[in-house]
Formats: sequence, C-alpha cells, structure tokens
Amino acid sequence: GWITDGSWIDRTWQSMEAFVRNASAYTRIGAILNTGFSDTAISSQVISNLAIGAVFLLLAWLLFETCTRNEKPASETRGLLSKRLNARGFMSSGRAWNWALGWKDFHFVGGGKVMMLVMFAAYFGIMGLIVWTDRTYGNATMKLEDFGAMALMLGLWAMILEIAIQGSRIFHTELQWKTHSSIMLLPKDVGTIAYSKLFGTAISLIPAFVVFLIGFACNPELVGEFIEDVFDEPGFWYFASQIILFIHLATFLSLYVKWGAMPLAFAATYGGNILMFFFMSMLFRMGPPDDGFFAFLALLSVATCICMHFVIGSRLKHLAAR
Repeated sequence: GWITDGSWIDRTWQSMEAFVRNASAYTRIGAILNTGFSDTAISSQVISNLAIGAVFLLLAWLLFETCTRNEKPASETRGLLSKRLNARGFMSSGRAWNWALGWKDFHFVGGGKVMMLVMFAAYFGIMGLIVWTDRTYGNATMKLEDFGAMALMLGLWAMILEIAIQGSRIFHTELQWKTHSSIMLLPKDVGTIAYSKLFGTAISLIPAFVVFLIGFACNPELVGEFIEDVFDEPGFWYFASQIILFIHLATFLSLYVKWGAMPLAFAATYGGNILMFFFMSMLFRMGPPDDGFFAFLALLSVATCICMHFVIGSRLKHLAAR
C-alpha cells in the first residue's frame, strides 16, 4: 500500500507532525523548563505562532466588512432546519409535545429530525471512510475490536462536542431572537426552564450515542477494562472535570458575548491549564504532578462548575428583567 515506511504519505505526515510539535507552546514550555536551557528566545515556535496569528488577523480584516455588511433579522423560524424538508411528512416538527420547551429546543435549536439524519449520515460516513481507507490503502489489519475502539472514541468525542455547541446556543438563541423575557414569564422556576431546554437539545445527541453503543457492542472488553482502571486514575478525573468545566464555561460565556462563546471557552480552559502548570512549576519547582494534585484540581473544577450553575441562573434572571 501507499502508507509504508518511507512513502510520500509517511514523509509528509512526519513533516507535519514535526511542524506541529515545534509550533506548540506547550512543547516549548516543557523545553524551557528543562535544566540547562540555553536556546534563543526567538525560536521557530515564536516565529510560526506570530506568522499564523498575522495570517488570521489579515483574513479577519479582509472578511469583516463582507460578513457584517447585511444585518440579519432578529429571529429565525427554524434555525438549523430546512423549511422545505420540514414542510410535511415524517420530517415535520408536527404538534408541540406536552413537554413544550423540550419540543421547541429540539426542533429550533438542536435541528430536529433533519439534523439527526444528517448527523447519522456524517458519523456513519466517517466510520465507513476509515474502514475503506484501511482496506484500500492500508494492510486491512483493522479487526472488529479496533473498529469498536474507533467507534467508541468517535461517539464519545462527538457527544462532548455537540453538548458544548448546544450549551453555547441554548440560551444565546433566546437572547438573539428576543424571546428570553417571554420564556422567563412561564409559571416555572428558572432551573426547571433551563433543564427542560437542556434535555430537549440532548435528544439530538442520539446519533452520537448510537455510534458509541456500536463501539461498545464491538469491543465490550475495552469498556470493561476502562471501568476497572478509571477509579485509580485521578488524572482521568481531572481530564473529565476539565471537559465538564469547558461545557459550563461555553454556556456561561454565551450569556455575555454575542458570538464565539465555545472557542473562547476552549481557549480559556486549554490556555488556563497551560498557564497554571507553568506558574506552578516556576513557583514551586515541582516535578511531574502527582495523583493528589490532580485529585485536588478535579475537585476544584467541580466546585467551579457548581458555582457556575448559580451564576448562570442569576444571569438569566437579570437578562429577563432588562
């Protein structure tokens, strides 16, 4: 096949990997903290990061007027839905459910049945492409267990990404469409309204969850081994707490910024971790973090998420009163 040692694909991949590694601030910080570091301050990482930043700044400058020239209406009728596909038949949103808020957010924020079909096609297309690549250009070495591990990871990360996207949109769309005050007038407390909207959009996670279940069915031993080992790994719990913090932060920022809440949340979470480990290493000259340190950070992240629950509720009340 093409993917062999020394092939053009292998050489290209190694070159890309080397570039990403040299351009990574995280890798550079690790090199700087090593004893005996004497390299120049203007390294390839600094130059490449400045160059990439300049390119994106230029693109933003060139596209800003084009993207902001025409003002869009304050509200939309279907969000991600295609009006034509939802006009009749199975794809129609139909009558509102008894659970009206869930119905509303499933169709108007989560995309409804059309978006679920699109995501099914996308996920199964990705899995099919990986299998086809292995059969066509690889050595056809993918076993059922390997396919299961791939499906597990795809489904898991897809659910995390979709939750973050929905979290950044669930309240932002109400503010954008100027319907937030009307929603808050319902004879329900803020928590009930918020969780009804949350569970409504969660229905759109079914495609990713189905992919995860397929992976579990193909490789149940992997899930069993993971469950056995996970309780002894504080590092995993810290990683999981950072994902939860990222989702909460995306929802929190969506109540303050007009756009870009999820990228900002990712930058704050990822960048905050880098800066924290950097300053901890500088202040305390500590070696690799131990399990106790990770456990403490995981508990701190969970406590931060709990505080965000109350802050988000308070913010929703404040925005409704404006």
